[in-house]
Amino acid sequence: MSLVWVALVALLVLTLGGIAFTAVHGVKMVRAMKRLSRSAKGELEKLSVSSEQMNRKLEQTTASLARLDARLAHFNVTRARARVLSSALAEVQETLNRARAIIPSK
Repeated sequence: MSLVWVALVALLVLTLGGIAFTAVHGVKMVRAMKRLSRSAKGELEKLSVSSEQMNRKLEQTTASLARLDARLAHFNVTRARARVLSSALAEVQETLNRARAIIPSK
């Protein structure tokens, strides 16, 4: 009968040891999860701030691109006008050269 008591005591000791082992590792895991959560929260906050900054810069870039497109369109119109004026000036010079050829010089 004493072997039964030894077995029961061994069972009780091993069960309590297993519970203690599980509790200690469970507490360690909970602490590690809290650390991970705090760390991830900080990194996610940094990522959020960085994302907001990137969105602001993207909006500024989009606005700048719109202004640049408008200025480029104005430049193209101005350049076309300059070509027309240059062509007209060339025609006037050609007409003057022909007139000089006809008109005798003194």
